[in-house]
Amino acid sequence: MNPATPAQTAPADVKHDDNAVDISVIVTTYNHAKTAWRCIESILTQRTKFTFEIIVGDDGSTDGTIKLLERAAKLAPHIVRLYEAPRFENTYRLGYPTARHLHSDLITKARGRFITFIDGDDFYMDERKLDLQASFLDQEEEYVACCHDTGIWRGKRFLRRHLETKQRDNEVTFDAVASGDKYFFLHSFMYRRIFPMGTVPERFKEPYFTDYGIALYFLEHGKCRYMDRPMTAYNITGAGVWSSLTQLEKLRSRLWIREDLMQLYDGEKKTALWVGWYQNLRIYRNEALKALRRTKNPLILVNLALTTLHLMWGYPKYRRFVRKYRETYLDGSELRTARRINLFEPQ
Repeated sequence: MNPATPAQTAPADVKHDDNAVDISVIVTTYNHAKTAWRCIESILTQRTKFTFEIIVGDDGSTDGTIKLLERAAKLAPHIVRLYEAPRFENTYRLGYPTARHLHSDLITKARGRFITFIDGDDFYMDERKLDLQASFLDQEEEYVACCHDTGIWRGKRFLRRHLETKQRDNEVTFDAVASGDKYFFLHSFMYRRIFPMGTVPERFKEPYFTDYGIALYFLEHGKCRYMDRPMTAYNITGAGVWSSLTQLEKLRSRLWIREDLMQLYDGEKKTALWVGWYQNLRIYRNEALKALRRTKNPLILVNLALTTLHLMWGYPKYRRFVRKYRETYLDGSELRTARRINLFEPQ
């Protein structure tokens, strides 16, 4: 393996574990008895020349998920490590428990040079996912991450690719993700470890530091390559915490997360995050209008009025960023396509 460049990799004071592996796959589960086995099996059957470990953190399941995970740990004790976290130790968002505390704790236990995440209700579609991503990061030392497309599933039925239009392999920028132009699922990323083993950046422990924040953290530290190949599955089960929220609650959560993340950045990075916040605010206004027609709730009317004022105030700044983004990152046919589909408009 080639030595990594200091700019993009862990500092020199990293403590190397004698049992270190190439890849750490971090799996979080909560009441995934119906799906966890499929998830773990799809990882164990990966075809790769790289060594890997599976670190499973259960979030206090009560449906038999733990028994399945214990079985997997017994079948592959040299690969699977299981940790249980009491539900009361989790951080909360919008009144619902999240896996933020569990995520940051599991990262400190990871021994891999590369780290990737997946939830227990999702799975790997491609048996070469780990090999392809680790090979890329191993060879391209200036990159801190790579990601790929995702398949959308409902149970055992494949619905579609997440990115409907075919895209060439290209760079993923901080601006593209922060502004909302690009969205990739957390399990599509593989990250190079850029902090000391056994530690985790303090911001990872914050309740607002979701999948979105993790991606932005790595994108601010280096380059990321997109691979136009669907290698993981996002499984729509309807049983998750996120799925149980209303559309307005989801949008409020996204707005809140972006507002907090904006405090960590300045300059153009903060502007890109602001544009993502503004775009979600526009979608929130549309959803609030629909809800108002259904319920006539005066609180929604007040929210709607405040949202409209925010949109009017921020529109000039929003347009300036979109214009600059198009000129910087898009050219030729891409620019014409962006104008035709009205880039950044809520779909």
